[in-house]
Amino acid sequence: MEQREHLDSLSPGTAATAPGHVPSSGVVGDKPEVSLRVISLCGSSPQTSSFAVHLRCEAKANPRVSRFTWKLNGRTVYSQSPVREGEPSRRLSRSSLKTNLTGSFLCTAENTEGLTDSDALLLPQCKSMRPSGPIF
Repeated sequence: MEQREHLDSLSPGTAATAPGHVPSSGVVGDKPEVSLRVISLCGSSPQTSSFAVHLRCEAKANPRVSRFTWKLNGRTVYSQSPVREGEPSRRLSRSSLKTNLTGSFLCTAENTEGLTDSDALLLPQCKSMRPSGPIF
């Protein structure tokens, strides 16, 4: 009853955008919940013999996430679709980021209900002997 009272108190036209709303189709949908975290920072990568930063973007959504976008200092640097179809939660990792990068990273997850940005992570500059190049 509490949920119904909340929906009844919304102005006309806003109930359709309330989190967890039930549209006429009977399917509950929500924008993604997104988190971004550092798995390792300035660690050595055995594949490249250089330093690497590993980030993981994790999203839970219904309907499933259709696209993940990575941003550095507000600029899109990489975009990809989840690998597994129909999966409500998907983890993506980016490794071997060039370690001379510094700045604010964030991940955006998108589904048919909308898109959500993660909180930004500020990455310090790592020391590496290798020259800089593309970040992805």
